[in-house]
Amino acid sequence: MVLLMNINRIFRNLMSYKINKSALLVFFLFAALMLLKSYPVLSEPGKSLIGVESCQEYPEAVIKHDIDRKKPITGQDSNKLHENVTNKEKKQSGQRRCGDFLSKRSAIGKNDSDEKPKIPQLYENSHKDDNQNTPPLILSRGTELLGLLNSDPKKLAQDYVVNKLNSQITNNTQKWLSQFGTAKINLNIDHHGHLDESSVDLLVPFYDDKDHWLVYSQYGYRHKDSRDTVNLGVGTRLFINNWMYGANTFYDNDLTGNNSRFSLGGELWTNYLKMSANAYFRLSDWHNSRDLANYYERPANGYDLIADMYLPSMPSLGAKIKYEQYFGDNVALFGTNNRQKDPYAATIGVNYTPVPLITAGVDYKLGKEGKSDGIFSLNVNYRFGVPLSEQLSPENVSSLRSLAGSRYDLVERNNNIILNYLKKQQHFRLLVPVIEIGGYGGEIKPIQIQSDTPFKNVTWDLPELFQKNGGIINVESTHGYTIQLPEYQPDGKNDYTITGTIKDVQQNVQIQIHVLQRNISLSVNTTDPLIADGNAKYVYTATLLGADKKTPIENAKLVWDTDKKDPGLKLKPDSEATDKNGQQTATLTSTTPLSDIQVSVSINGERITTDKKVSFTETSSSYRVSRVTVDKDSGLYNNGADSYTFTATVVDAHGKPVADKPIDIEWQTEPTEAGLKLTKQSSPVSNAQGQVTATLTSTVVVKDVQVSAKTVSQPTAVNADKKVSFAELSDSYRVTGVTVEVDKDKVRYNNGADSYTFTATVKDGHGN
Repeated sequence: MVLLMNINRIFRNLMSYKINKSALLVFFLFAALMLLKSYPVLSEPGKSLIGVESCQEYPEAVIKHDIDRKKPITGQDSNKLHENVTNKEKKQSGQRRCGDFLSKRSAIGKNDSDEKPKIPQLYENSHKDDNQNTPPLILSRGTELLGLLNSDPKKLAQDYVVNKLNSQITNNTQKWLSQFGTAKINLNIDHHGHLDESSVDLLVPFYDDKDHWLVYSQYGYRHKDSRDTVNLGVGTRLFINNWMYGANTFYDNDLTGNNSRFSLGGELWTNYLKMSANAYFRLSDWHNSRDLANYYERPANGYDLIADMYLPSMPSLGAKIKYEQYFGDNVALFGTNNRQKDPYAATIGVNYTPVPLITAGVDYKLGKEGKSDGIFSLNVNYRFGVPLSEQLSPENVSSLRSLAGSRYDLVERNNNIILNYLKKQQHFRLLVPVIEIGGYGGEIKPIQIQSDTPFKNVTWDLPELFQKNGGIINVESTHGYTIQLPEYQPDGKNDYTITGTIKDVQQNVQIQIHVLQRNISLSVNTTDPLIADGNAKYVYTATLLGADKKTPIENAKLVWDTDKKDPGLKLKPDSEATDKNGQQTATLTSTTPLSDIQVSVSINGERITTDKKVSFTETSSSYRVSRVTVDKDSGLYNNGADSYTFTATVVDAHGKPVADKPIDIEWQTEPTEAGLKLTKQSSPVSNAQGQVTATLTSTVVVKDVQVSAKTVSQPTAVNADKKVSFAELSDSYRVTGVTVEVDKDKVRYNNGADSYTFTATVKDGHGN
């Protein structure tokens, strides 16, 4: 007690000078180490922590650990210690183990040698037997040395009693929790009996093959800032090639403030390095805050990245790097009085562990807008079942940094829920209870509801006629609405009243709608008939003015249409919308002859049709002969009767057959002969396939006659697909048969007078 009071006076004297934080940290570490070294009980050999009557309740690894305190253990032996212990201990009964343990403990206690024995790894030797499958127990209790030194000396006696009570509660709780798994307890009872800043965490394995796989659950409770928070999580760890790959998920519930969230986390560990990443997602929504009046609160979404590193050559020295960010407009990452939008913070820390029992550290946290915080800590980590002398041995620090030693370590995460706040508006008042909206049919207008208090939802009562004529109210965001005005009704109602009910406060807002009439005019450049060639066009101009018939309506999208429908009829606007003069033009073309066409233009139900009709006509000047065919091959004669029939197909400028139209075709022959005659069909009208014919006859012999045809406007004639010839008819004569008249009853004699009559039949090439 006197020593603590002296340290407190020294601290107060130092604070009167400008000494930096690093110097204070070095001083506190030195004072703490001197205090531990000078305390007699800490330098004595560790006493037995278990008795004969309770030997069966403790892990075999703990017994084996205490028995072999004087046996040097190599790194390889240490890694296999668990396997050796469990195999040996399975063969012994519980009573025999206790007897052997006590006998060896007595022998060790009588050893007066000054030689300091090498001891096993603190973590790797601390497994229970195969029937229990339970990891070692780790008790971590942090004590703020700065808080102790700053205390009033008059209260140190009271603090001493409170600390003794804390120690007793911690010891008893620790023994109970050690049945389940890794436990970390921080119990702080203040002078009023409150457990503020206290926490309990427990990791319980579900499945552990002691080699590659570990499946666990983790439970936590903490009391901070007068809030009780529970943490429930499950996870798995895979150990491969000196690396651990872990994944976990947690559910956090602030029982006091009714806040809940869940998280997803990942772990990547190896010797002397532990890396963790966590993402936090809120489950509860806005509700009244218990910390701030006139505020709502809810958990903030966020994430953090954590890395703990140690030097292999100096395992007692470690470093910590952490980056975290949470999202929201008023997030209390640095406390409720330092709320920020989407705050972030980077933490850099160093820690020093001279012996496994003690860890001292300093963290510096720097966040958004220069927010910062410095944390000095001195933690006492007591491990039950391990002699205190071993926990004060610097040789055992390296085992804390090994992957095997951290197999059952608790998950590195922020177990406290970071909150986001929203300010309340106490009195709801509509600044404009009646909203007037005027415009043209189909226009989309914003609904601006002005109030001095935020609201969530509005229920709209829409008149049936408003909806029938195309009126719609759309939700654009949480508090934003737009209205699409109904179409203008020339002979109907164009004024509407809409009522909206604000659910939060059950107040009504009224909207008066006035749909205005547009003024549309439509003109065309000419009404003269145009040729249906797809190039000749009519140009229409639509002009759109406002209700005053003066103001042009710009960027309005018009709909163009024709009363007659034909695939060859095309009506195309020249722009997407009206220009600054409220005008838009469109062109009308056709490849099909059509008469009396009317064009109309409309916008949101308002339509105007031009009273001027236009037509597209066909012209023979565009006709042309596309091909000429002949019905038969050569082989006719110059008898003036044999004839070839030639067929000419006539198409328009678009390649379509000119059907049922009078067409003047010019036929030509090459060569030209006086007896060669080409006769056109009796009617100049083409058939349904756009064809006209002509026949060719001859009274003279002629070979390779080329027939061609063209229209009047066609510059070049089209030759027939074959040449034809006319042969001499007499050249085709031939005797087809000879007959003789013989009288069977009369005998002819060689008197020079008797005779026979022979008859020869001669035919031409046609068999005539």
